[in-house]
Amino acid sequence: MTLLILEDEPEISEQIKEAVCIKKLFNQVLEATTIKEALIMSKKNEISIFIVDLLLPDGNGYGFIEAIRELPQYELAWVVIVTGVKEPTESILDAYNNSKCNRYIRKPFSMNYLTDMLEELLYKKVIVQDQLTTLKIRRKSRDYFFDHSEIVYIETVDKVAYIYTKRDRHPIGRVTLSELEEQLPKEQFIRVHRSFIVNLLYIDYVNKNNSQSMIKIKHYENMIPIGRTYKENYNLLL
Repeated sequence: MTLLILEDEPEISEQIKEAVCIKKLFNQVLEATTIKEALIMSKKNEISIFIVDLLLPDGNGYGFIEAIRELPQYELAWVVIVTGVKEPTESILDAYNNSKCNRYIRKPFSMNYLTDMLEELLYKKVIVQDQLTTLKIRRKSRDYFFDHSEIVYIETVDKVAYIYTKRDRHPIGRVTLSELEEQLPKEQFIRVHRSFIVNLLYIDYVNKNNSQSMIKIKHYENMIPIGRTYKENYNLLL
């Protein structure tokens, strides 16, 4: 986990860094005093949480937040605004609604309050990441979890869905592929047929011909057909 502190007052920045290091909340803490410097750091590193001051030498903190929101990896990044500016309530609401900040703190503030809040955000971040990388299936009052990276492909046979991992086939009951599609990341999984969803990471090759295009999946001998109505989806992604 990496924290980036964008704060032009070195004393405050050092206090924040010292407080989070004492609690060992992050593996790495980066400090920047300008928007330009912070953007360079953001592109070179994988930032977990941003702490952003509003009044900076080369612009407004909101401008920095807008800039990182345009980067795909930070579109939903956790952002904490810290400021000594007494903004009206409307501006604070805009910070949450338009800039999508997660917390808004006025200076001066307690370092204990800040670290407790960061701890809470980190916990929520882990929960969200787990949800984003795991498919949950409920069967007969039990929850079954499949890591996205382990799913090779999904097939329906006689209205029953099966998840194929590297070694096993798991029947998951009467669930439609459309329902599963909604739970899976579109950049990783693609519907190629009314009966098949495949993980792009496990495509070995595609055998294309005029009559029927087929996909060879790693770890399995069988070929998966690409349905005519799904060819456009396949072509867009590959």
